[in-house]
Order: sequence, then structure tokens, then C-alpha cells
Amino acid sequence: MSNTPRFFIVILTVVACEVIYPHIRLLFVQSKANHLKNKIKKERIDFMKDKKYCCSFDNVHYELIDNIKTKAEAEEFTRDIMKKEGHNKAWIGVYVPISVDEVIPFGMAEDIDMTLRINEYACANFGEFAEDYLVGLSEKVLDDLDKSIDSALNKVVKEWIIENHLEPTFFNVENPKLLFNLK
Repeated sequence: MSNTPRFFIVILTVVACEVIYPHIRLLFVQSKANHLKNKIKKERIDFMKDKKYCCSFDNVHYELIDNIKTKAEAEEFTRDIMKKEGHNKAWIGVYVPISVDEVIPFGMAEDIDMTLRINEYACANFGEFAEDYLVGLSEKVLDDLDKSIDSALNKVVKEWIIENHLEPTFFNVENPKLLFNLK
């Protein structure tokens, strides 16, 4: 049996690990991000069934209009406030809450070189015999570590936010519409 087929298998394996794997990881990251966006979009669609409205008199600071069921009611409520307070213009839009998942950044592990930090700690505490510890790891091993750190860190941060009642109280405004005070 010739060594040529084994040689090509080794070359193909190296090419797969060094060239193809980073692209697969990127696709995985994009897929996970798209899944999260779709989940948030679905939550927003479910929320939008019971629309809530907000208004502004400067198109910057919006306030939620409570106990309003329809757009017409929201416009009437806003016009009444315009008349009472003497505003010339007002904007009305759809209130869209921000979820905890939207404020936690995805991919935080990229900012943490955990293997380097562990290696430096080992060298500082155990001397020159630890210099090669966790050095020269494959890209796959490092990517797996990043995924594990991301998953664990995102979970911990989300749980901490919810436990401490620190969910976002800010919101987005969709489809703002300018209203004029009809005197």
C-alpha cells in the first residue's frame, strides 16, 4: 500500500482545519445570531398583536400612552394633550419593548484570550516549566473554548439581569407619525 493516499488525507485534513473550519465557525456564529434575531422578531410580532402607542412633542423623548387600544384613540389622546399644553406638533408611534437578549452582546469571548491568561497565571505561579502550557492549540480547540465561554457568560449575565430586576425599561418607536394640532 502506498503512502500517497495517506499523504493526501493528511493534507486535506490540514486544509479543512485551517481554511474551511473558520468559515464554518463564522456560519455557525451567523446562524446563531440569525436564530436570536428571528426569536426576537417572533416575540415582537406576538407583542404587536396588542399594540401599545407612545407620543412625543419633540420627536426625541417618547412616553408610553397607557390604556389605549387603538391608533385612533392614541391620536385623540395626543391631540388633547397638545391642546392643553399648547404644543404645535406631536409625534405618535408604536411602542416596541427591548428584551434582555437584545442588550447582551453576542460573541464576548472574542475579547477574552482565556488560554493566554491561564498561561500567564501558570508561568507567574509555577515558573518556566509552565511556559508551554496551553500554547499552540488548534483553531478548533480555541473556537470551542470561545463558544463555551460565550454561552456560559451570556447565560450568567442574563440570569443576573433578571434576578436583579434590571431588564431594559427603554424601548424603540416604530412608524412615528407627525400630528399637527388642529385648532
